[in-house]
Amino acid sequence: MLRHQINSQDEQSDSRILSDPSGKLPDFIGSDGNSSEVGGILGIAATTGIIGVFSTALLVAVIAQKLELTRSEKYVHNFVANIELAKAHKDQAANVVKYGWKVWYLRRKGKANFIQYIQTQRKLLTSIHLIRSIKQRQRKLADNYVSLMEIFTVQRSTSAVTDETAQRVIFMERKIDKVEDKLIEINQGMINLEDKLNILLDRITKK
Repeated sequence: MLRHQINSQDEQSDSRILSDPSGKLPDFIGSDGNSSEVGGILGIAATTGIIGVFSTALLVAVIAQKLELTRSEKYVHNFVANIELAKAHKDQAANVVKYGWKVWYLRRKGKANFIQYIQTQRKLLTSIHLIRSIKQRQRKLADNYVSLMEIFTVQRSTSAVTDETAQRVIFMERKIDKVEDKLIEINQGMINLEDKLNILLDRITKK
C-alpha cells in the first residue's frame, strides 16, 4: 500500500513538470545560456594566456638585446679576460715548477711515504689540471674573438677591394693600349718623315 502511494506521488510530480505551461526546466537541468557563458570565459582565459606568453617572449628578447655587448665592449672584455688568463697561467706554471722540485727533493730524501710528500704531489697534480683548464679557456676565448658577422664583413670588404683593384687594372691596361697605339702612330710618322727627307736629299744630291 505504501509503495503504491509513493509511485502515485512520483507520477503526479512528473505530470506536473510536463504539464507546466511556462515551459521552464528545473534548476538542476543546464541551459544553453550557462554553457555559452562558460565557453566565453574559457576563450578569454586562453586568449589571456597566449598574450601573456607572447609578452614574456618579447620582454626576454628586448632584455637580451639590451644586455648584449657591442663589438668594442666585446674586444675590451676579451682583452681583459686574456690578460687574466695569461697571468693565471704563469702563476700555475710557477706552482708546477715549485711543487715538482719539492716532490723531487722529498723523494730524494726518502720521504715518499710521508704526508708532506703526498700533499705536495696533490698540489702538483692540481696545478697541472688548472693549467690545462686555463689553456682550454684561452682557446675558447681566441675562438670568440671573431664572430661570423665580422668574418662576413671582412670577406665583403675584401671582395669589394678586389673588384675595385681589378677595375683599376683593366683601366690601366686600356690606357697602356692607347699609349702603345699612339707610339705606333708616332713611329710610323717618323718613318714617313725619314723617307721624305731621304727623297729630298737624293734630289738635292742629283742636282
